Amino acid sequence: MKKLVDLIHMQTRPTDLDQLRTCLSSQFNVNKYELDQQLLFLKSAHPILIALKERGVHQLVQTLDEAEEPALNAFNQLTMNQPLNKLVKLFLINNTKELEQARGLLIDLVRQPDLSTILNQQLDSIARDAIKTMSQRYLLLALEKPTCELQKIIALRHFLTENPFIIQTEVLWIINELYTDELNKDLYSPISHAYITLIYDLLISMNLSQQRELIRTINQKSLLLIIQYSLKGMTDDALSQQHMCTHLLRLLCTNASIRDRASQRLITATLNQPDSYLFDQTPPLAKSNANWLFTLLTSPDYIATCSVRTLKRLSDRYKISSFWEKQSSNPARFTHIIEQQSYLGKQIKSSINQIVEFHSTHQEAEQKTLIKKEKIAQFTTNIELTELFLQLEQKCQPENRNHQKALIKLYSYYQQSHSM
Repeated sequence: MKKLVDLIHMQTRPTDLDQLRTCLSSQFNVNKYELDQQLLFLKSAHPILIALKERGVHQLVQTLDEAEEPALNAFNQLTMNQPLNKLVKLFLINNTKELEQARGLLIDLVRQPDLSTILNQQLDSIARDAIKTMSQRYLLLALEKPTCELQKIIALRHFLTENPFIIQTEVLWIINELYTDELNKDLYSPISHAYITLIYDLLISMNLSQQRELIRTINQKSLLLIIQYSLKGMTDDALSQQHMCTHLLRLLCTNASIRDRASQRLITATLNQPDSYLFDQTPPLAKSNANWLFTLLTSPDYIATCSVRTLKRLSDRYKISSFWEKQSSNPARFTHIIEQQSYLGKQIKSSINQIVEFHSTHQEAEQKTLIKKEKIAQFTTNIELTELFLQLEQKCQPENRNHQKALIKLYSYYQQSHSM
């Protein structure tokens, strides 16, 4: 794998996708048939592997006894020539006489004092093999020359749904690098769309630490392009595209705080950009206005003139921008942001600060506390937007016809939001 990574790092590497594939394939020598066979065993034995991981050695006999024969046969293949295999083979015996003869051996094997260690070592070994096999087969699929590039990415997505195993970080990095030039050429092409959807599929199948590893493999330029694509996708007429892009942005914002401060500033600038597609007409404010979203969303005169669609787009942009501000903040900064929110009671602020403080001093609990932090960020962001609209309502004068139009737009937005 290191050879392939070094090849991509070379300045003289081919820029054409097909040529780059050919160059990498020449250095990647694996047996496709053997990988497919091993992957088949792993997939078939997956129910047993999950059950043993959850139940442990105390329910080992029960788990093997309840297993379907195809899964048991596959597990037998995976444990071949290993200490656990003698025990597994006993559960494949169908002959009554042989079963009676094997009773004593079964008792002896189960009573082994180190059986728990044997089982855990076997499961760890199979898990490592699953990652290696999955990664090599996935990369081999990515490097095979396609007749249609779009179909290739669809095949990569399908492979993920069919095979529930982790992929090595190096492989994800190589695949990301393969499609970097495609993003640069045309961010909104069918190929770019399929690739970004592939990134989304990967992220939603991972836990937090795996998500962070994946995001680390995406170079800064590609990450910003994916964010740009997702921001525009949030305004798409298709609800499925809106949902995917919104969720993808939240995942990126939750995990992109691992990037350096310079990268975070670029992400902030991208999120705070008053892009023209947000508006029905020319953006009404200069780009240099840092508080442009706040200014527009609390302006009765502006809301009266914009469409409900524009109001929704601006509201969604405000939510993701505010969400990112909280997620990218260090614990002290996050606490400061929460303390500034007048709409939160003392008890809620105290609970939030306890979670943030716990996260900063207990890194081993990072997964749980970051999930809580994400939920807090979403919760407070939604309430912030409500607070902005309350300010808008308070500014509206009953005798001002324009202000009454603004209220009608706002209530139409509420109605539309609740019906979605």
